[in-house]
Amino acid sequence: MEASQAIRPLPWTLMRCSIWACFAALLSREFGLPALALTLGLLVVLHWQQGCWTPALIALPAALGALQLPPQHDELNPTAGLVSFSARVEPGIRRDLRAGTRLVPLRWQGRQAILVLEGELRILPGDRLRGTAFLAAAPRHARRSFRLRLKAHAAGLQVRPGGWSMQRQAEAARLALQSSLLALIPGEEGRLLCHLVLGRGPALPRDLVSAHRRTGLTHLLAVSGAHASMLAWMMGLFFRLCTGRGAWTSRGYRRCAASLLMIYGAITGWEPPVFRALAAFSLMLIATARGRRLSIHACLAFPALLTALLQPDELFGPSFCLSYAAVIGLSLSGAFRSMNPWQQWLALPLRASFWAVICTAPLTLIYFGQVAPWTLIATPLLGPLVGLMLGLGVLTAILGLSGPGLASIPAAGLGAITSLYDSMVRAFAELPGAPVFASCSAPIGLLMGCGIFGLLGLLMYRDRRGVLVLCLSLCLPQFIPGLPGEQASLRLLAVGHGQACLINSESGRQILVDCGSLGNPERAGLAVAAALRRRRIDLLVLSHGDQDHSGGIPALIDRVPIERAILPTGMAGGAIERLLQAAGTKVRRLAPGQVWAEEDLLILAPESESPGSNDASLWLRADIGELRCLLPGDAGSAGIHAFRKLLPEARADIFLLPHHGRGDRAVLEDLLRKLQPDLALVSNRSSEWSTSLGRLAGTMGIRVLHTSLRGDITVRGKRGAPIDCEYPARLETSPR
Repeated sequence: MEASQAIRPLPWTLMRCSIWACFAALLSREFGLPALALTLGLLVVLHWQQGCWTPALIALPAALGALQLPPQHDELNPTAGLVSFSARVEPGIRRDLRAGTRLVPLRWQGRQAILVLEGELRILPGDRLRGTAFLAAAPRHARRSFRLRLKAHAAGLQVRPGGWSMQRQAEAARLALQSSLLALIPGEEGRLLCHLVLGRGPALPRDLVSAHRRTGLTHLLAVSGAHASMLAWMMGLFFRLCTGRGAWTSRGYRRCAASLLMIYGAITGWEPPVFRALAAFSLMLIATARGRRLSIHACLAFPALLTALLQPDELFGPSFCLSYAAVIGLSLSGAFRSMNPWQQWLALPLRASFWAVICTAPLTLIYFGQVAPWTLIATPLLGPLVGLMLGLGVLTAILGLSGPGLASIPAAGLGAITSLYDSMVRAFAELPGAPVFASCSAPIGLLMGCGIFGLLGLLMYRDRRGVLVLCLSLCLPQFIPGLPGEQASLRLLAVGHGQACLINSESGRQILVDCGSLGNPERAGLAVAAALRRRRIDLLVLSHGDQDHSGGIPALIDRVPIERAILPTGMAGGAIERLLQAAGTKVRRLAPGQVWAEEDLLILAPESESPGSNDASLWLRADIGELRCLLPGDAGSAGIHAFRKLLPEARADIFLLPHHGRGDRAVLEDLLRKLQPDLALVSNRSSEWSTSLGRLAGTMGIRVLHTSLRGDITVRGKRGAPIDCEYPARLETSPR
């Protein structure tokens, strides 16, 4: 009886330990040692009378594991540029689906680094890579855990095989299964299957990745906890069909299923969602073997506890929060209760999908600024197809290793099913409302107020109605169109070697001039999406088509609707124009010699004698309150001469120096004397503390601000008064 009483409170103890561990890890990561000491002190006080020290003993290592000491600047900011390196490959190789590159963890000179690898190269954990790569400088505000970022092409690297290890064997098995699938099912279907079945694979078409995102089906594109659950369910069904007995009551099934799922988790790279699903599955197996039943709360608490102890960086990220919200939605739908066949196969999928969408909607709006309503129907329709592809894919890949003849029959059907899945995802992505973008980025005060109102509703009803009130209350602030607008301003975003300039006009319009970053194009798109007050761009102006000015558009389109765009004729028919048109953006081309004027904007296309795209850059003149701004793109000497002919009497209070602060000093000096600006801005990479044109403007008495030193720069003010400039205070000091 005493042993039974000691075991009975296990679920509650497990939940309490996981809550305290997650709470302590979050506070110590964000606020350091003082928050860690306060949390542990509070925990000791609360549990002193109870005599239960387990939460404190578990919260302490979780908090210490997440603690990050202030870094030394020298160790975080090595000299950027081309470097020769020799580094060991660490486990965790994955593919960036958007960029089509692989992200390879490295151990280099005692530091953690990430190699952005272009091209195909067979590498395994434990291998040693040698070659030349471009090293990006670390941000000045980076944490100690910041990983150095290298970029290289496969053709410039040499691989020396490493020794035996479990991670190496798991990756080798995944590559063998991938080769088997691609040999049997070539083309886009085979590559898609590699991602669905094995978690990774060759690069996918960008439009297919975008279609999954727009329909809210990204969780189906790569192996996740849902895939592990489907695989466990299929093994249980197969066991029942073969033996006629329940799978959970069989010791042989439990051991076999646990072993196979662990092997599958290792092959797919132990992605965090898979890790959490297998942790919960293992706890259920242990409880079943001991004759106990676990609540859904205990199954959620155990993976959270392991995540806090082993992977504290994953806490409160999109993956962790969305997966838990989805499971809570499934529990509310009754998915974990027994029911008759009609409910299980017809009513339950729609009900489960509805509650999963409701519970995850506030998070998708906060994290991504959009919600995909069609996932309500797409998930129950495509879920069985994914399960079928998963089971047949594993079987086909294994048979393909034994002999192609054995796998030819399932491979034929598998290719047809994958093609059907591909077509259905693209069809859902073409439907109206795929996705629904949020109208604004809600202020934190309004979001908290609505959250408190939702919690009151939850306390009042204490059932599904309360959860519905809470979720809708958190969604509502994202769709309020009447939020107070910002003062007219210009914001130059720090995106490295690139340019993204956001203008908020007096009329409330949001105008974006360029969006790109060399080496990491998605960085610019993410920065723009995060900086928007309203999640909508009224006008996009691309000065020219170089990667550092337009490469972030694909990432931006997936997150923010763009109403109109103006492009130079040199970008006509290009990939960026096609993407914009496919997203419903009204595109207008501006030919050399043309001028476009509206409200407080003037866009010019100087007729340059130089054939290069830089000198053919569009120029934009905007009025920010009483200040006049001029943005010239990457115009060189010929482009500046053409502008002077087109607008000889130009004046500007704020001038964005062309070509990231590099160019012909003599020509620009003449232009600066003509413009007479009070402020010059430079968008340059973090390794450039100054630029030649910036130094020239400084000698002429013009105030100069670089994004490499200041971070994001926001400008607003009145003519005749000192221009008001805002930027992060932590970047205000000059480098040594």
